[in-house]
Amino acid sequence: MGRFLIGFLLTFGLVTSVTSPVLALDFFMRKSNDGVLYASGDFEVGDSAKLKKYLRKARQKPHTAWLESPGGVSVEGLLVGKTFRNYGLATHIPAKSDCASACVLAFIGGVIRSKHPAGRLGVHNGSMAFSDEYIDELKEVLLDDDMNIDDKLRIITILAETATARSMALKANYVQIMGVSMQVLFPSTETLHTDIDWLSDKELRQYNVINLVN
Repeated sequence: MGRFLIGFLLTFGLVTSVTSPVLALDFFMRKSNDGVLYASGDFEVGDSAKLKKYLRKARQKPHTAWLESPGGVSVEGLLVGKTFRNYGLATHIPAKSDCASACVLAFIGGVIRSKHPAGRLGVHNGSMAFSDEYIDELKEVLLDDDMNIDDKLRIITILAETATARSMALKANYVQIMGVSMQVLFPSTETLHTDIDWLSDKELRQYNVINLVN
């Protein structure tokens, strides 16, 4: 059981909060040279690397990233946000656009952060429910004939606790570095993954998620 648990934890440590992605994040700029980088779609593994490559090759350097996304891989949200910060980009949510889950993490990376009054930012609890790797590992635990039910439940509990602690530590460190109040994490922990808590303008200003009011 020991070797299995260690291997499981190592695998689990590489797979963080994931939603079921549909379309990978797409980056583009208009020929009008307005300095805006448009980013839309689901956050998938590799999107941060794709963003860095795009910015290195871009003839016109953007000053602001406009975001619209239902979320995706949380770690990619962090990495995209760090890239925004490293390149000194502002972030903005345009009118009638939603930025949820991993997208909010990316948005926080902006040096200056704003939204249109008709734009929304939403958070919820992360989930491994849509990670095929995680589900496969759980099946392996549950179908292991060499373990009794108590050992299986203990392993599953340990894995869940480890993932939750790791995810929260990464997010807490990130939002603090980005100058956002860690209070922003509380609404997400209180909202099921199947739901979204759309943060009010008052909350966004209170948590310093928005630092420029239009």
